[in-house]
Amino acid sequence: MSLHVIPLIQEFYLATDRIEIPENKIIPTSAGKNGKIESGYVLQKSHPYYEIDTLYWRTTPLVNRIFIIHFQEILLAFIHSQLMSQKNYAIFNYERANGIKLYLHPKKPTNICIEVFDRKAKNFILAETLCKVECRILVRQLHYYLHSGTIVEEALNESVECFYSEKSFKLKTPKVYE
Repeated sequence: MSLHVIPLIQEFYLATDRIEIPENKIIPTSAGKNGKIESGYVLQKSHPYYEIDTLYWRTTPLVNRIFIIHFQEILLAFIHSQLMSQKNYAIFNYERANGIKLYLHPKKPTNICIEVFDRKAKNFILAETLCKVECRILVRQLHYYLHSGTIVEEALNESVECFYSEKSFKLKTPKVYE
């Protein structure tokens, strides 16, 4: 495995582990009278496979692992005009002290503001403002990489809190999987 960075849009990128999966095939070169392969050679090839770990903005980790999917869902809701104005949508990991907050731009409701958590100030700061076209591009790229790779799974330990429209919840691993 090797660390691999996948650029998305503007200053967003995914940090992944890249794995080469071998797909070797035997190519027959001669066959006997009864159709049985007598000789051949091995065609060696492989394709890349990604284990997706963290979504970054510049050098700041935003969300990691399963929460990348939550981030993508918030962007999809924005694209389809289903986000409520005056509401925050946030994902915050207390253990790693990183997080992200999204909301509609107060003066331009066709834009979404993305804030990142500043560890020194212990507050959220504005990172990017994206229009719907940029969000569509980001969602499509995330969709492509999420389906060509895999999210690295981890046991959830209630250290990540999500806020959607003034409702908060914490994800945790069900007892049957612990």
